[in-house]
Amino acid sequence: MEMYSLETNRLYLNRLAEEQIPKLLEYWNSPELRYITIDRNTMIPEGNHPYTVIYNKNDILDIFKIWDNSSKYRSFGIFTKKENEIIGHITYDYSWDPFSIILNLLIYPKYRNQGYAKEVTPFMIDEIFNTLVTHNIAVFIDEDETNAMKFAEYLGFKSTGVIKHEFYRGGKLRNTHCYDILRPEWRNTHAT
Repeated sequence: MEMYSLETNRLYLNRLAEEQIPKLLEYWNSPELRYITIDRNTMIPEGNHPYTVIYNKNDILDIFKIWDNSSKYRSFGIFTKKENEIIGHITYDYSWDPFSIILNLLIYPKYRNQGYAKEVTPFMIDEIFNTLVTHNIAVFIDEDETNAMKFAEYLGFKSTGVIKHEFYRGGKLRNTHCYDILRPEWRNTHAT
C-alpha cells in the first residue's frame, strides 16, 4: 500500500487505515453529517434508514478498498500534529478526466470553525495543480451547506450551477451546488 505524508503548519495528511474506523463511525454517523455524502463516488445507499446514511465497519472497509484500488483517486485523513487526532478527510478524483478533478473535503463537526479547512484546502489545491496536469478543480456542495459555499467562494471558486434533486436524503430530494476554479484563476490569486 502506498503511504502519503503531506504536512501543513498544524496538520498532516495520511492514508486512512483500519485503526481509524471507530472514530470514522462516530463522525460519519453523527447527526450533524446526516445529509452529507461522505464521498460522492463511494456513496452507501440509505437502505432501511430513511433519514440518514448509517455506516458500519464493512461499509468503511469497502470505501477504503475503492479509494485504495484506484490509480486516479487519492484520499487522505487529516490529522492534527499536536494530538495526532483525525479531524477530517480530503479526497480527489481524476478518473473521469485528468484535466478535471473533483475535490471533496470534510472537517468533522467538533473540529469546524478552527481554521483547519483554510489551512488544508489551499495546500491541497496547490499540491494538485503543482503535481498533476489538472486544469479545473470542481467541488459539489449540498444545498444546506451555506458555509461551505461561502468558503468555496472565499478560495476563488465560482458557482457553475445547481444539480437539482441529485440525492435523496432526510426524506427529501436534495440539490447540489457546483463550483469550480481553473488553474490560471488559482495561480492569479494564490501564487506559491
